[in-house]
Amino acid sequence: MKLLCAGASHIGQVRRNNEDAILLRTDERGGLFLVADGIGGREHGELVSAMLRERYSQWWQDRFLQDPGMSFPDAIGELKGVLLRVNREVVDRFGPLQAGSTLVLLLLMGKNCLYLSAGDSRIYLARRLSFQQVTVDDTVGNSAGAQRQADRGKLMGAVGIREQPEFSVRTDTLQKGDRFFLCSDGVYRYLDANRLSRRLLLGWPQPEQLIQDFSREIEQNGAGDNYSLIYVRVSGA
Repeated sequence: MKLLCAGASHIGQVRRNNEDAILLRTDERGGLFLVADGIGGREHGELVSAMLRERYSQWWQDRFLQDPGMSFPDAIGELKGVLLRVNREVVDRFGPLQAGSTLVLLLLMGKNCLYLSAGDSRIYLARRLSFQQVTVDDTVGNSAGAQRQADRGKLMGAVGIREQPEFSVRTDTLQKGDRFFLCSDGVYRYLDANRLSRRLLLGWPQPEQLIQDFSREIEQNGAGDNYSLIYVRVSGA
């Protein structure tokens, strides 16, 4: 599998520290990519996002690279297990609703894709002539039941905020030419949605240039939050 990828994480123009974390790992068998956004206003949000990055990086190094015969279902189970262990550790250490982080994770493994998400960070997929958000925001308004209009958009799910975390798992079949874009809400709130879809559908320029161009646009639009973005293009399988 040949993957082209690039990513960046920035403090933005308003925040005093960067509570986001990103991870990019690749080898000939696939890739692992992550964006985690420490929950704004939580004292330890930066710590939780860093924990997620470190634990998944450790999984890649100690499990994926060391077990060439690992099956895709086994990988899914282990990646879910990492999330559950981090959630348990955060709740035990800080208590419920005291620290947390959103998470989007993309695993590419052979012909298989895994999308793992909690919170309102996002993964987008450009495939041939279609463009879609393949994760669902865990916010008020996307959940069932009557909601007050004032609550719409508020974060409902994240790692570390509840005893039993809410997260979504979705699988897909990888296709040559697929383009993936992972980002925190500090990206899509300050980046024109039509421009995002057009650029990903075109599949150019190179990943590093795309990340630079989007970062420049976010800064020009005020960059009112930390922002993190990863672009992955499948150029061969």
